[in-house]
Amino acid sequence: PHSKAYFVFVNKKRTSLKIFQFSGVGYWMHLVLMAEGKFKWPQKSNEESITMTSTELQILLMGGDYQKASLRSEWPQAA
Repeated sequence: PHSKAYFVFVNKKRTSLKIFQFSGVGYWMHLVLMAEGKFKWPQKSNEESITMTSTELQILLMGGDYQKASLRSEWPQAA
């Protein structure tokens, strides 16, 4: 729990995300609500968790489908 990772959870309707982050001195919870539509959350899998890059998280937060998105080759991947 004291890592630099973000822990992202979606509600059943896929209209809101909760993101938990440890800042070094405490925890932050970010709530993201979709005004229209739903988040493109991954289909159910047998895995308890998935790993995504910061770029994929940004695509998800903007309402995109990060599993189908691709970056142009000259665009660097975010760290």
